[in-house]
Amino acid sequence: MNASCTQSGTYKLRQGIGVSEPELPAATSDPALRPRVGIIGIFASPEPAAVTLTVTQHGPSPLPNFKELELGDTADFYGYSIKITSICSTEIRFDLVSAP
Repeated sequence: MNASCTQSGTYKLRQGIGVSEPELPAATSDPALRPRVGIIGIFASPEPAAVTLTVTQHGPSPLPNFKELELGDTADFYGYSIKITSICSTEIRFDLVSAP
C-alpha cells in the first residue's frame, strides 16, 4: 500500500463506477445541479500517487478534466470544492469542502 492510500474521506470513488458513494448533494441554489465525479485514471506509482477526475453535469459550461490531482489537492467546479484525501490503486476518497 502506498502512503497516499489513507482510506480516509467521506466520499468514495471506485474505478469503473461512474458516481461517488454517496453522491454529491444537490446545489441549494439550483436543485437540478448535482455534478457527478468520476475517475479517468489512478496513478498509484511512482510516488506521489495521483488521480485524474472528470465531472459531468448539464451545468453552465463544460468542465475540463482535473489532471494529476495529488493527496490534499482540491478541485473546484460549479461552486463545489472537493479535497482528495486518499488515493489507492483502485479507489480514491475525497471530502466535500464547499457546495453552492
